[in-house]
Amino acid sequence: MTGFFDGEGCFSISVYKNIRIKTGYSITITVEIKQLSSSDNILYGIKTYFGGKGFITSYKNISRYKISSIKDISTYIIPHF
Repeated sequence: MTGFFDGEGCFSISVYKNIRIKTGYSITITVEIKQLSSSDNILYGIKTYFGGKGFITSYKNISRYKISSIKDISTYIIPHF
């Protein structure tokens, strides 16, 4: 699993302006893996491995498994690594 993330995964932190928040900024943390849609069975296996957390989307011929819940990332992803 770790090697798969190393080759196909991405961890990202984004900071952007958000006037609805007191500080004026929002922070999002995302973990994702992309695959050709023909291999999305791999993504479903990874999702199962991480307790069914996150979601899988497809656009054209690319599928993406993405977790953006800080709770799920800290409970499932970080302990794995």
